[in-house]
Amino acid sequence: MNVRTVGMLVMGALLIMSFGTGCATLVRGDSQKVKFETDPANATVNVDGKDYKAPCEVTLKRKEPHTVVISAPGYQTIAVDVASHWDGASMGNVVMPGGSVGLGVDTLNGADKSFYQMATIKLNKSNNPTATQPATMYMHRGVVMTKAERDKAVAAEQEYRRDTDQ
Repeated sequence: MNVRTVGMLVMGALLIMSFGTGCATLVRGDSQKVKFETDPANATVNVDGKDYKAPCEVTLKRKEPHTVVISAPGYQTIAVDVASHWDGASMGNVVMPGGSVGLGVDTLNGADKSFYQMATIKLNKSNNPTATQPATMYMHRGVVMTKAERDKAVAAEQEYRRDTDQ
C-alpha cells in the first residue's frame, strides 16, 4: 500500500467516526457509575430490580430514569426515581465538522447527560416494621428528600436565580 492510499483510508475512517458518533459518546459513553451510600450502612439498594449492598457502585444508563428502592431491617423502606440531567458535554460537537450529527447522537444515547453525585441516603427508623409499601421520596441535585423538602429547595433555587438575574 502506498502512502496516499493509507492517508485516504485514515481520512475516511476519521470522517466516518466524526459523523457516526458524538464527542461525549466517544469520551465518556452512554453509562455512568453512581455510588450509593446509606445510613445505616449495609442497607439493600435495589436498582431496577437488582439488589446490591450499600455502599455500592452501580453502572446506570444515562438516558433513562432508574427506580431505586432502599431498605434495611427496622427502617422505613424508601423508593426514589434517579434521573440524569443535561450537563453540556455534547457542546464540543458544535466546533467539529459534522457537529450537528454528533450532537444528535449524543442526545439520542444520553451521553449529553450525567447523574449528580449522590449524598448519603438516610433511612428513618420504622414505627411499623411490617409496612410493605415504600415511602416515595424525591431527588434534587443528588439528595434524596421528601416532596415538601424538594419543593422548598426548588423554590429557593428559583428565587436565588431571580435575585441574581436582576
